[in-house]
Amino acid sequence: MRSTQTMQHFRESEANSLRDKFSTEDGHFNLFRNKGYTGPMELAYQRRDFYSISLVDGPINIDYGDQSVTVNKNALFITSPREPFGWQLLERLPNGFACIFSNVFLDKCNHVRDYTIFQPGNYPIFSLSNCQMAEISLLFEKIATELQGNFIYKYDAILNLVLQIFFKALKLSPVIQCQGSYPDKPSLVVSSFIKLLDGQFMAGMPSPETLIRCPATFAQRLAISVNYLNRKIKEATGKTTSQLITERLIREAKGLLKHSDRSIKEISCALGFDDVAHFIHSFKKMEGITPRSYRKHALI
Repeated sequence: MRSTQTMQHFRESEANSLRDKFSTEDGHFNLFRNKGYTGPMELAYQRRDFYSISLVDGPINIDYGDQSVTVNKNALFITSPREPFGWQLLERLPNGFACIFSNVFLDKCNHVRDYTIFQPGNYPIFSLSNCQMAEISLLFEKIATELQGNFIYKYDAILNLVLQIFFKALKLSPVIQCQGSYPDKPSLVVSSFIKLLDGQFMAGMPSPETLIRCPATFAQRLAISVNYLNRKIKEATGKTTSQLITERLIREAKGLLKHSDRSIKEISCALGFDDVAHFIHSFKKMEGITPRSYRKHALI
């Protein structure tokens, strides 16, 4: 799996094949309108340091986190720096929109990052009816109009339209149901723990030396006692802190097994397991199969 791709690199590479490009003067928001897309049929699976919303009317296969899904028509999918993603078009010439935006763009609405669609274990990929497709397309058209206008508060207007897309997504049922253990509205302690746990991977794979795996270390970083952290996690999720840490590591391992050529030993070491046997045992306990079997089935 490749290293984290920056927003600037995306604009200079993959985005060159997208038509009708619009962007804010500060570069924190870009919109692309695709009419008869003729660019690459595949976007490489990797982490990216920005958010994106894509609307496509043709069949597409989407890899998101540790899952893959095919949407045959009218797909809406939303990504964040928390999860790696990629896609493969199954037919040429789809139409639709895509927008990418930085963390800075969302700073006026910090709570947005706590929406369910951005929480671990959620897969914000949606299959739309023609009516839903038309409604969201209209919001993208309004964003394009604002980007080309001179309204003094146009950034606020664009953010408002992006939020409307998020709200529509939050009311839809994703193609893949949530597989996470986290509550919809986590407490400050649980939310801070999630951000710290997930944040380790947002800039790419951390080194085994810097990867935090111990509940006591998380508690120290959060300036609370480990007993208090464990109690809050248990109350919110029904699981122990150690279980959630292991679940997150195994989810990362699944992406590496499917989208990289690293050996099982290398993945085990990268994720800080004491030895390969411990990694295989933990993986099989969660997934019901060994890492080798998972990789074999994932690549079929």
